[in-house]
Amino acid sequence: MNDIVKSALHFLKPEFEKNNITIINSSENQTVFVDEKMIERCLINLYLNAIFAVSDNVERTIKTEIKTHNKRIVLSVEDNGVGIQKEIQDKIFLPFFTTRSGGSGIGLTLSKSIIEAHKGYLNYKPLEQGSRFEIWFMD
Repeated sequence: MNDIVKSALHFLKPEFEKNNITIINSSENQTVFVDEKMIERCLINLYLNAIFAVSDNVERTIKTEIKTHNKRIVLSVEDNGVGIQKEIQDKIFLPFFTTRSGGSGIGLTLSKSIIEAHKGYLNYKPLEQGSRFEIWFMD
């Protein structure tokens, strides 16, 4: 999993630097049998959403964490951005739902499908400031 995270972070490094975003990567090295390119695509989408979410902040942080919880591997992407309004939280995984003027509304839908195809699930957790998306892999 670490290699997938590093690859996605490396791919977006110019975006993080251009937007003055601090990247925190605290990942345990875990092994999951997955389609690496598909999981990386999913991660890139979560990072792009996080970049958008922190764009109005002075301090911009995106944190990635891989850990085990009850024998399951959890990969989370957390940002200190504006968060998702309560009234739309149940719509964010719907196809074509977007809050961005240039958004297609397929990123989270596609990410969720990719994770479910890997027998896992993707969920959203609101934070006091920001958002956390968790990818749970079944062992």
